[in-house]
Amino acid sequence: MSTTQTNRNTDTHNDEAEQHVLTSREFTMILRKAGYNHAEMARYLGRSRSYVSNIANGIRTMTLRHATELRQFLGDSLYRTALALVRKEQAERERTLAEQRQRDMERRRTELQEEARQQEERRRLREEELRAELEGSTGIGSSSEG
Repeated sequence: MSTTQTNRNTDTHNDEAEQHVLTSREFTMILRKAGYNHAEMARYLGRSRSYVSNIANGIRTMTLRHATELRQFLGDSLYRTALALVRKEQAERERTLAEQRQRDMERRRTELQEEARQQEERRRLREEELRAELEGSTGIGSSSEG
């Protein structure tokens, strides 16, 4: 097998793997990024608008065939560009969410530490009150010693 054939086979395999993991959300976002809507793609496919909408909304299970139809509709270059942009935006959203979760966890940890500090302070004060009460009622620690 020639190097060119090997590269084509690898590209085809990578393309299929790339398409296979396409979600219905990505399907919709790619279509929108490319500047098209469900009706336009449905016309291209000779299908009903609901066919495309059901794929985009996750009512129909996203399949390799659906991803291939989207890729054929948009053309390889536009499809790849839109997919790259969608995935970049998804990664940015995920990063932002992870940062927010980290900030939320830090804030909660600080709140819990403050609550524990306050609780310990309340315990200490209550213990002092009880010792004073005990000393006052039993005469412990009075000046009668000695």
